[in-house]
Amino acid sequence: MNRSRPRPVAGLAVVPACAPLAGCTSSGRGSGSSAPSSPPVPLLSGTSAPQLQSEYVSTINKVLPSVVLIRTQRDLGSGIVFDSSGDIVTNYHVVGSATKFQVVLSGSTQPLAATLVGPIRRTISL
Repeated sequence: MNRSRPRPVAGLAVVPACAPLAGCTSSGRGSGSSAPSSPPVPLLSGTSAPQLQSEYVSTINKVLPSVVLIRTQRDLGSGIVFDSSGDIVTNYHVVGSATKFQVVLSGSTQPLAATLVGPIRRTISL
């Protein structure tokens, strides 16, 4: 059986301009909690394709504002605004050994300077 290995994750701290986006998570509370605000929708029993698509679109609309573009000297990647402090979580390979970062918030074209807070076990960086 082929098991996938967990991918390293990295995180960045960004200027407070993205702090309001922390409330754009699926919980809608802005606390960083992953607890859903409503019970999960069953995906297999009794769910029609249009209903499933509607739930998918609704979920994307809830989380998309918290997704950011991350630019380094050599690469592009994405991340998610993690908390109200403006911390962003991304895969470690996105930041790698880079020392300069720019983040573009969802719905914006203006890049913001970001600072690497540090990798967490070379799997998650913040």
